[in-house]
Amino acid sequence: MFAARHASSIPRTYAGNNSLARTARARGVVRAPGGGGRRLNRARPRAFFEDQDVEDLSPTTSVTATPDAWTAGTFTKLDDSCVMFGVSHLSTEGAHDAAEFILKTKPSLVVVETAVTSEHGDATGNVLQYEQGVSAMMMDAAAADEALIFVTRLAGMLLGELGPIEESPQWENMKAQLPPEVLVYAAAFAVRATIVYGDRPKAVTIKRLVSTPTLGELDGAFAAQSERNYRLLLPDDHPLAAAASERTNDYFEKVIIDERDCVLASTIRECVNKAENGGKVVAVMGVDHVAGVARIYGDTFGAAENDAKIDELTSVPTASSESLGARLAMAQRLMGLRCPPALLNDVERTLEEDVANLTDEEKANFELVSEVYGSTRMLMACVKDRAVLDTVIGGYKCDYSKDVLEPVRAVRPINGGKGWSDEIINALRTNSVANFPAKGGASAA
Repeated sequence: MFAARHASSIPRTYAGNNSLARTARARGVVRAPGGGGRRLNRARPRAFFEDQDVEDLSPTTSVTATPDAWTAGTFTKLDDSCVMFGVSHLSTEGAHDAAEFILKTKPSLVVVETAVTSEHGDATGNVLQYEQGVSAMMMDAAAADEALIFVTRLAGMLLGELGPIEESPQWENMKAQLPPEVLVYAAAFAVRATIVYGDRPKAVTIKRLVSTPTLGELDGAFAAQSERNYRLLLPDDHPLAAAASERTNDYFEKVIIDERDCVLASTIRECVNKAENGGKVVAVMGVDHVAGVARIYGDTFGAAENDAKIDELTSVPTASSESLGARLAMAQRLMGLRCPPALLNDVERTLEEDVANLTDEEKANFELVSEVYGSTRMLMACVKDRAVLDTVIGGYKCDYSKDVLEPVRAVRPINGGKGWSDEIINALRTNSVANFPAKGGASAA
């Protein structure tokens, strides 16, 4: 029997501290110095607004506003002082639009979803400026943050151009080789804009996914994302594929997308209010956030209500001690259905201590639930639409009777199970074993 598989193991939304330079080196761009080293002073949460001395869901396509001296290009116009670009974290298609807009319009603030460095992403509102990178290079470039130094050097190269930067050969070379966020950082530094981290820390998002839903809600989110991934295996023009781009409105979307939309919109609004002397603001978000951020930002009557939720959305509630091992395993497997390897490495690091502190019983639950939810049988058992299964699964005498999938469905918490059973574990560990009978005998596969 053959079953089309999709990724469920722990293999965007996030680059590691030194990944910018590693990406560029892999593509043959300017080398950055060796890593590690001196840290900038860690800004307090909301630091930019307290004291600034120097310092796959349905992708939403940006709209084209009426061009004028400030706005030109393809973007979402939030108001007269702020425009927002949606970029893909996984491809370079259209990546230079936001960066070239920054070069041409020279905003005072650039709000980003993805932090320049890991420390930049330690708190909502943290800031970075070109001068910080220059200071780090002058003091001890070899010990400074590699990503910061790399972006600073890119900006320095651009500042050395005699004509318009966006028309220079150097810029053309960078556009051909660098991912979208790096282009944005370099452009912002080149025009002396302050880069503001607009999102909440990654660890908060990951731990809220573990803590806020019930175990049944986590299970339901896993199921919705599993079915979505099966639809993504189909050709784009297949009638069942269209639903893959529709919202599932599960807890994954609530925590990973909706809550962060609120935080991002609030940060952008604060930046617009804080910009001095008519300064402009450019926001650069992943495409999944464009629609939600624009909607929340545009609701001026609901702005105070949204801002009032930020403290809650940037804190981590205590996770239920009941089934904590299963909860941690299911959250990791859920993230594995949607997130790229760089982010999944962060997930594992963030939850490493929680897993290590589990009781022996809960550690066993963690391992067993992870095994079950990493299996193809569970991925298929989570699919509600039988037409999807019939389309993506094929082979000689394929049989998905109650004997095959019903026992797997029964262990799901949403159906009253605990995430695993001895029967299912034994079946998963033995279902690929084949007996090779004596000549002329019957096989028992």
